[in-house]
Parts: sequence; C-alpha cells; structure tokens
Amino acid sequence: MNKKLLPTFLLSSILMACSGGNTAVENSMQETEKSENIMQMNNDEVEQSKALLLAKWEGPYQGVPAFDKVSLVGLSAAIEEGMKINLAEVEAIANNPELPTFENTIVAMEKTGYALDRVFTYWGIWSSNQSSPEFRKIQAEMAPKLSAFSLKLIKMKHCFLVYKRFITAMKLKT
Repeated sequence: MNKKLLPTFLLSSILMACSGGNTAVENSMQETEKSENIMQMNNDEVEQSKALLLAKWEGPYQGVPAFDKVSLVGLSAAIEEGMKINLAEVEAIANNPELPTFENTIVAMEKTGYALDRVFTYWGIWSSNQSSPEFRKIQAEMAPKLSAFSLKLIKMKHCFLVYKRFITAMKLKT
C-alpha cells in the first residue's frame, strides 16, 4: 500500500505545483504589478494636484483659490513647475533682442511669476493655519530648493544687463 501512495502523492504534488497555484514567482510578479499600478495612480494623483495648484483661479474677484479641491500630494511638483515657469519667463525677457522699453522690460518683469504666486497662496495657508506633519516634511524638503531658486533669480546677470540697457536707452531719449 505504501508503494502505491508514494507515486500518487508525488504525482498530486507535481500537478498542484503546475496547476498555477500561488508560487513565489507569481506572487512576486503580482506584487510588482500592484506596485506599478499604485505608482501610476500616485503619479496621476500628483499630476492632478499639481495642475489644480498651478491653475488660474476662477470665480468672482479675479478668481478665488480652489481650497476645497487641492491637496498636499502635488505641492512639491507644483512649486518646482512654478519655479521652472518663472525662470523661463524671466529668461524670455532677458533674451529679448528688441531694444528695451518700459513695456518689454519693467512691465514684463512685473507680469512674471503668477503661477508660482498661486501655489504660494496655498503654501501660506498650509504653513500657518493648516500646518501638519506632512506639510512640514514638504516644507523642509523644499526650503533649500526655494532658497536656490531665489538666489538664481537674484544672480541672473543678464537680467541686470537688460535693466541696465533699459536705463541707458531711457537716458539717451532725454
């Protein structure tokens, strides 16, 4: 009887192993797929939140912030995107080949940074009356980046040269 049980047991073990039961490889593949799906969902959520934080405000009084729709999820990404947009706006003014005028220099500089300003409106609310451990973590992460960004704007020598050209052009007119 024992001689008949051993082959039967081995055959049933082999069949169970081949039947698609949860093997370690399959479990690993399933976990990888789950992780990829979660990461994709997180990326989508970050992108959605970033877009909301950077979006122009709608409604009365030249628009109002969408406090009920935004979250901390995309804050870092929105700030980084806002800094990138702001630098591009300043670069465009600095590299304008036209003769500097009040409109294309001073007024244009005053019109830069609105996207980043909108994000900083939410930042201000979160840093004061809605502060949380999650926000403070983002704040600590972004502090050196914001400092570097500010310094970069200040040190943009070619922007200073555009202002200098503007002042020189204004003096020549008088």
